[in-house]
Amino acid sequence: MPSQPPVNTTLASGDQLSWRRAQLVFDSTLLSHFREADIRYRTQLHPVEKAPTEWSANFRREVGPLSPGKYLFRVWGQDYVGNVTGPQEFSFTVLAPPWRRWWALLLFGVLAAGAVAGVVAARTRAHRRREQALSALVAARTRELQDA
Repeated sequence: MPSQPPVNTTLASGDQLSWRRAQLVFDSTLLSHFREADIRYRTQLHPVEKAPTEWSANFRREVGPLSPGKYLFRVWGQDYVGNVTGPQEFSFTVLAPPWRRWWALLLFGVLAAGAVAGVVAARTRAHRRREQALSALVAARTRELQDA
């Protein structure tokens, strides 16, 4: 399957993302207007990470690909003096691919049950035909013995 081209969109907290878009880039900005080169950030993607990352000058965080589920992305900012802002939180859900949703699993179950029922019915018919053939053969041999 060819890879999907990146899609640049702004998402709102609580959005549901397709399983195909489970790779995200978060850009953070702390408005300081003074010594912006000294601003540091830390992030946490819950439940993937149990603790926030170390402070870093990197304002961009790439995550993914993510498995289906609910996530909470947190970001903190720290100015040059050490004042911490945040966490700002962004929640989102990555949806399961269509073949892993409840209706697809139900359909697979029904198809599997139908296949099992079909195999059982075919084997039962084959056993009945064989039983009839053997009964006919026994009857023919019995007649031959009676005639003899």
